[in-house]
Amino acid sequence: DKTTGIIGAIIITTSLPFYNFSVQIRGYSLSLALLSVLLWGVIAAKKRGLNLKYAVVILFATSLALYTIPLNLYFILTLLLFFIGDGIKKQLRTKERVTAGYGVFLHILKENVSLTVSFCIMAGILVAVILYLPVWREVLFNRYVISYHPFNFYTVLLLLPLTFHYFVSYNLVVLLLALLGYKKTLQKKSKDLTEDTLSIGLFMLFLFFGPYLMSFFRGDLPFQRVFLNTIIPYVILISLGIYIFMQEANVKYKDKFVLFVFLLSLLSFKVSLLRRDRYLLQKLASEDPYIQNIFYNYYQKFYSPSKVIRKFVFYLKEKHSHVNFLSDSMNYEIYMLPPEEIFREFCYFHLPIIFVYKVDECALGAYLKMYRLPFLHYHPMYLIELIRFFSSEQSDDACKGGEKRFYVITRYPYEMVRWLERISGKKVGCKVVTDFYMYHKVVECRIHKEG
Repeated sequence: DKTTGIIGAIIITTSLPFYNFSVQIRGYSLSLALLSVLLWGVIAAKKRGLNLKYAVVILFATSLALYTIPLNLYFILTLLLFFIGDGIKKQLRTKERVTAGYGVFLHILKENVSLTVSFCIMAGILVAVILYLPVWREVLFNRYVISYHPFNFYTVLLLLPLTFHYFVSYNLVVLLLALLGYKKTLQKKSKDLTEDTLSIGLFMLFLFFGPYLMSFFRGDLPFQRVFLNTIIPYVILISLGIYIFMQEANVKYKDKFVLFVFLLSLLSFKVSLLRRDRYLLQKLASEDPYIQNIFYNYYQKFYSPSKVIRKFVFYLKEKHSHVNFLSDSMNYEIYMLPPEEIFREFCYFHLPIIFVYKVDECALGAYLKMYRLPFLHYHPMYLIELIRFFSSEQSDDACKGGEKRFYVITRYPYEMVRWLERISGKKVGCKVVTDFYMYHKVVECRIHKEG
């Protein structure tokens, strides 16, 4: 129904878990789109009969969804089990008795849509397996997907309710409307609703809980984002329940009611954003900024490595105009030097001495290279050599007399200073020169000649 589709689109687009992953350049948005297409294909085939178009959609959506995110396998296997079970149930209830043989097998596939859909899904899984053959071992035996022990209760007792809580968030009124719809239907037992609508509802319940149960039986320790795809059956369940409520309550102005659902969902989304931002600020203030689940993500707010590096470059140019940046000819030569000579060369070329300590190096490193900023890892060997160099007389002219300066880019400024003082045995004066309430911070540190 068109109204159900509009309500579903409203709920999913105002869901913070969906929003968090839709703005990332990762496979999760594409994965959700492909699984939605797959779900459309199997439901359409079940209701209207399987034809070539639906078979191709099911096969390609399965293979591409599995190839996009390998752990979509839980969702796809749940779908496969449902249709195998439905097909076997239908076959056992049939009055027609047939003998074994290839012709009989084709006859069953032609008459039993659920079993045919199951074979299309299996063919899609096979295509994905073939595509993964070049990296098969890395896909199956990496530390993120291995099984630790069967029956991992963490998945069903903690991860499942927490994921459901994040899906609902503050949109409790919408959830209540859906529950009232299902309650009215069950009480009334209206045939035009229970035979078709409720069968889809039960199918969505099976599809929602199935991936968690598979993970539970297998005994792995998945990230919460693995179950982001269960937002699809969740949204269908909620929108279907609201549709039933509208039908049973004889809502006259459906457009206005949909607008009401939209405004409620939008308000819930805004409150969720405020809650997320406040929590991330608390994490930043406590110097524990790393958090990554489907609701709270450190990179959703206060995470902008490009902004941090731009501000740092502006600070260097404004406060220390003598500072230079790497040229193509320097880039290779300086990093090939032994550690004891690196800092002498840095000072000679007036390059800023920059360390990185516990950062998101993939993103941050790219921007440091973009702005021609040399950087070293925050390693005891380099720190010892830096302190030894700063304490020597040869550094006085190159490093502006007795005052020595270097920079550390980190998400843990206090921990970094404590670690530096423990390694050096000296008191070090440090200050944050970029925004403090950002995931990455640039800390300027000075070591004086007198120690």
